[in-house]
Amino acid sequence: MTSGEGVFAPLQAFVDAVWFAAGLQIVDPIDPEFGGIAEGEGDSLGVVVQTDNTSQAVWAFSRYRSFTGDTTIDLWLERAWTYVNAHPAYDEEGPETTRQGYYRIYNCAWALISSLEYVQTTGDSANMAYSDSCANYLSTHTLDVVGNQGFYDRVNPPVLGLAAAALRAYGEATQDSLWLAKSVARGQRVREWIEADPAILGVEEWAVSGGAAMWGTLESWFREYPEDEAAWLATYAPLMDTFANPGVFENAWQCWYALAANRIADSTGDPQWATVHEGLVSYLLQFDTDADGGIPAKPADPDTLDQSWVTTNLVFSGLSRLLDHALDVPEPGVDPRIVRWVSARPNPFAAASTISFRVDSPHDVQVDVFDVTGRRVARVFEARSVSGLRDVPWPGTDDAGRPLPSGVYFVRVSAGGERHGLRVVRLR
Repeated sequence: MTSGEGVFAPLQAFVDAVWFAAGLQIVDPIDPEFGGIAEGEGDSLGVVVQTDNTSQAVWAFSRYRSFTGDTTIDLWLERAWTYVNAHPAYDEEGPETTRQGYYRIYNCAWALISSLEYVQTTGDSANMAYSDSCANYLSTHTLDVVGNQGFYDRVNPPVLGLAAAALRAYGEATQDSLWLAKSVARGQRVREWIEADPAILGVEEWAVSGGAAMWGTLESWFREYPEDEAAWLATYAPLMDTFANPGVFENAWQCWYALAANRIADSTGDPQWATVHEGLVSYLLQFDTDADGGIPAKPADPDTLDQSWVTTNLVFSGLSRLLDHALDVPEPGVDPRIVRWVSARPNPFAAASTISFRVDSPHDVQVDVFDVTGRRVARVFEARSVSGLRDVPWPGTDDAGRPLPSGVYFVRVSAGGERHGLRVVRLR
């Protein structure tokens, strides 16, 4: 992927993927599956409508609305919420045991992730009673590993990692101390499993891979103990697989590796991991051979069997994260690698966030914040001859020190004619 494609190609792919998922929504109001998202194309996949597929679409639809401001998508969201409320995540099929209860936990994790994105985008909290119930489910249900050979020993660490991350983000947004504590406990469990058996970081089972275990641990345990993250990653990041083996849901496994690589890149500033992330996204996009926005579950599948949940996972783990840097616009003739990376933690944030960036050689640097209309609302940093890593605290205020309203903002780091951007969300 060229630098130009890195800015522009993901935008069209993002739009196409979201519209592909919308095309699989059940729109007949008398259909009992009304509002749900079918698993995929074709007669066999088109009749499978489930809550996790639909929750993932809620996330993708919400992020699309946030990026584009297109409110026509609200009808898709309204339908999807109708389905989700009628088919709650914690009532999905399967046992509820700590050994076998992965599917309900997986569904509840996606419920929190999608609900949080929806509320941040629309300001509509009408469905939070549902997502609160999913958070309660995750706080009272967990998963175990008893060996390293069986299906559940492989699937449970990535699923519990995803749940821990979801519970952490939701607990931070709602400022619920119980959910935050449970997130840390779940994250600790997954971290200990990884440390006891690093092969977990290469697990590829059902819809998840070891990338979900890595990402979930970083987004739960190490959100609580960030001072330990660098040393832990120095040991365990090199042990994570970065490309999936052939398998039934191979493309979904790639998505989780991409997500983890993106998170490691944000943490370490190592461009190698950003390259892994971008490379996996580019690789997956090549399977949209019919240019309808969808991708199949594995490379061997025909383009008539694209699947909604794999496509929306690509939006979640790959395309949206590339678009978070959509303000990266190097000027002609300028080395596009002066600023190696930009991140913000926490993001979303309520009170304050710290903007971090790395400049490889001395340059004058400005850090500005823009609202969704493109208006600059704050300059949070300006200095001459800056190099190395910098952390810039931003309390969520404008240039006059007034608190900015909740919503989506864009941070832009400018250095040597190069501009790098990052999407941030301020909560109420």
